[in-house]
Amino acid sequence: MTEDCVSFQEEKEKVQAQKEEVLSHMNDVLENELQCIICSEYFIEAVTLNCAHSFCSYCINEWMKRKVECPICRKDIKSKTHSLVLDNCINKMVDNLSSEVKERRIVLIRERKGKTSTCWPSPGHQAGQQGLEKEHEHTLEHQKKQA
Repeated sequence: MTEDCVSFQEEKEKVQAQKEEVLSHMNDVLENELQCIICSEYFIEAVTLNCAHSFCSYCINEWMKRKVECPICRKDIKSKTHSLVLDNCINKMVDNLSSEVKERRIVLIRERKGKTSTCWPSPGHQAGQQGLEKEHEHTLEHQKKQA
């Protein structure tokens, strides 16, 4: 029976090590794939361009004041679409990160919200923007409660 306990403990430790490896890999994915190449932060209000590259809405709008080509592939920017899926994924993953990361994100969202003017005047965009603002307010409240 003691041998069974030792075997069970070893198996438990092995599973824990695998979980930690998966979490480490997920963190690497988050850091490498879900960061804006312009600001090096996790996407905030992610937008995807016609070339399929994604950026923070604020960052690409600032970029487009100087250039109208993708910062990565240099294709002309013809369209940009908000990526709610990316926003939701990042917000859920950030919930599991340190309070310092959460606070930094909250500060960035507030700063950008204060600097941003709507660059897409269509009624559909404005409605979408209002939805994103409400979602970010909800996310901020949720993150404050967990911090």
